[in-house]
Amino acid sequence: PRDPRRGGRLRRDLLYTSASHSGVTAITFGTTQHYVSAIFSEYANVELDAPLDGYAGQTVTSTLGDSGPLTPTAPGDLLVVVGDDDQDTTTGVAGSGFTLITPGIFATETTQQGIAMEYQLDPTTAVVHGTLQWQVSYRLPVAMAAFRRAP
Repeated sequence: PRDPRRGGRLRRDLLYTSASHSGVTAITFGTTQHYVSAIFSEYANVELDAPLDGYAGQTVTSTLGDSGPLTPTAPGDLLVVVGDDDQDTTTGVAGSGFTLITPGIFATETTQQGIAMEYQLDPTTAVVHGTLQWQVSYRLPVAMAAFRRAP
C-alpha cells in the first residue's frame, strides 16, 4: 500500500502465479514504487491451469479488516487473505477458521507497518469473508483470493 500521509493511495493487492515446479519467481514493478510491503508464500495441491476461483478486497476504517464477500464455486478451495494496518502500530490476529502465517511488523528506516497473511481450506461453497483483527481502528485494506484445489 502507498502511505496516504505521504500523498499516495492506500491499497492491498494479492498477486499470484501458478507453476508446475518450485524455483525463484521475480516480481518487477513497471514504475518506481515507494512504501511497498510484500509477503510471499507457496502452496501445494492448487490447480495449475486456472487456479483463481474468486477474489474480494476492500478498505474499511475499523479494528476489523474485512475483504468483503466471496463465494467459492466448489468445496476445498484454498482461501488466502492479506491485509495491513496502516496505523503502523500493531500485528494482525487471524479471522475465524483461518490460520495466521505471517503476523508481524514490516519496518523500513523511517516507518513500520503491521502486515499479515492467513489461509484456510474452505470445506463449503458458502459466502466467506476474509477478516483480520487489529488493535487500532484505522484504514485497513484486506484482500482475499480463492484458489481451486488440484484434481
